[in-house]
Amino acid sequence: MKLKYTIPQIIVEVIGVILLVTLFVILGIKYGSLPNKIPTHFNAAGEIDGWGGKLSIFTLPILGVLIYILTTVITFFPSSWNFSTSKMTPKNEVPLYQCMKTFLIVTKVEMVTMFFYTTLNILKGTAMSSMFVYIIFAVLIITGLVFLLFGKNIIKKYV
Repeated sequence: MKLKYTIPQIIVEVIGVILLVTLFVILGIKYGSLPNKIPTHFNAAGEIDGWGGKLSIFTLPILGVLIYILTTVITFFPSSWNFSTSKMTPKNEVPLYQCMKTFLIVTKVEMVTMFFYTTLNILKGTAMSSMFVYIIFAVLIITGLVFLLFGKNIIKKYV
């Protein structure tokens, strides 16, 4: 089954690509002026608790690209997603797959945003907001719950 992209899905995809491209442009501009030792890890309070060489600045952006590509590839194979077969019907199949595709797209852009923010803090060499960890986990959990409710509503609508 091939799912077409919806306008909101395209908009979120574009936002993700813009974030990744912007991040690499910023890195290209700032890399030469980085000190030899940069932060590589932050604890739950947002304090720097790990240091490494300046080449490590590329770890999160490269990981972001890999996650982005892998998740994008996964969105092209909806039949491989795990849905409860007892609730999947020919009537709700496409809406459920579209809901899951949107969830994957939104989640990957949230991850890229997290890597973007963290990398900017590494470039500044400063601690992150202590609320960052809590906010990102809350956003990811809320996203999951919202799409779970959307899925349940789709199932109810097409019964």
